[in-house]
Amino acid sequence: MNLLNLPYYSNNRINQHDPTFKNVQVAHPTKTIHVIMPEQPNESTPLFSYYNYCYSQVILFLNNLDKSLNELRNYQAICDELNRIFNVIADDQRLLTKQLQLLETAKRKPQNEEIIIITLAIAFLECIGKELTYRYPNYCSIPIAEINRKDDDTITEIAPLQNRNQFITPTVGTQIIDNLFSNLENVVQGQLQPSLLENRKKDFTDEKVVVTFNKHTYRLLYNIKFETWFDSKTHYYHDLLYNDCIRLRGELIHMVSEMQTNMDRQFIIDYIITLKLKHFLTTISQMLQGYSISLSDPYAKSNLYIMNLARVCLIGTYMEIQNHFSQFIPKDELVTIRSLYVDYNAGTVPLNTFVIRNRIKPLPKSFKYKGQDRNLNDFMTSLINNLSLFDQNTTFSDFKAIFSGEIFENKIIVKPNKNQLHYLIKSLYNHPRIECPENEQWYLASICFKFPNEEVERNKLRKAHKPTQEAMDKIDVAIKNL
Repeated sequence: MNLLNLPYYSNNRINQHDPTFKNVQVAHPTKTIHVIMPEQPNESTPLFSYYNYCYSQVILFLNNLDKSLNELRNYQAICDELNRIFNVIADDQRLLTKQLQLLETAKRKPQNEEIIIITLAIAFLECIGKELTYRYPNYCSIPIAEINRKDDDTITEIAPLQNRNQFITPTVGTQIIDNLFSNLENVVQGQLQPSLLENRKKDFTDEKVVVTFNKHTYRLLYNIKFETWFDSKTHYYHDLLYNDCIRLRGELIHMVSEMQTNMDRQFIIDYIITLKLKHFLTTISQMLQGYSISLSDPYAKSNLYIMNLARVCLIGTYMEIQNHFSQFIPKDELVTIRSLYVDYNAGTVPLNTFVIRNRIKPLPKSFKYKGQDRNLNDFMTSLINNLSLFDQNTTFSDFKAIFSGEIFENKIIVKPNKNQLHYLIKSLYNHPRIECPENEQWYLASICFKFPNEEVERNKLRKAHKPTQEAMDKIDVAIKNL
């Protein structure tokens, strides 16, 4: 079927004067692999132009495929399209391999050029198969087609990029998700099940929960307010589940946001909703229906409390993911808190759903200075000349932008001294001509400034200490310009 429109046959052999294969620019390399020759062809030979042409066709095909797959919102449709391509690759490889065998068994001496063309075409097709298998491992249900190749055929090479670990692949993402759900899984169907014999009568007075907070800048849209715990067991599980739910939502939002492509995000969101949230909600619903509740049995009462709390946490997480990434969920699959209760609470909706939508003010875009440009410029110049706090290449237009109250393009680079930046932000926050919403100064600092080799983390900046007295005096002098 000639997937890449490559000239396979003898009547299309390379011609040094053929403009089709002459002066073809090499495209950018793929994310994970590149194809090399055992000996790179000389630039003066026709084979070099052919090689460049084939390479460009591979890149063009992969780029177009990425775009078309990103437009598919249905998981099964993506799988079907990739499997169709794998079948085409397999058919092309079989035809080419058969042609190669005919050339090698022919009575006439085969043209070396023909063998090179066909062998190179097979290699580029295999290159695509390996590339797709790496890019979309969770969508590919069939392996790369196996073909009869000679053992000494070394025309392809798998070569990882240096920045491969800088983004999250779907395979790595599912492993991260499994780890993030480990506490909930333990409570629902693991060693922390409250109904297990070892947990049923256990005294949890001395059991402590290590409190962790959402360390990312994403504001959670939903708050969970469940009934008050009533003994040491429910106290422990309340703290465990409530704290874990906050951490889980922040980490999931961060991880999905860090995915490389929209298709990867689509897959991960499907994985979170279908294989985690819906699975655990279904399991809890079945467990609650099977409980024999007796108000005179304190253990049954605490178990009921814990499993209902786990369900509320899962519903809150479901709504959080849906609202942050609604563009990746088909409209007919969007849910409400009430519909989740109908599906996973035996068709009934309690008067109090315990999942409350927060009233969140929009995040500020930047600091806002209510003064003259010349004063702001004097402030910037003073900090550059007297303290070298900002990079010497800082332009006033960029500096002015972070004090405009509007969205800006470039962060201001500051020297890696958290203590000095901490004191500067604190001084700006208290200045009458600087507008900054209450308690948002550290968030604004994290989006307006950056260190030369790392981002500014607002929590670390907030906890920084005072700088030296000399530095504070120079900052105070600069602030007076405002």
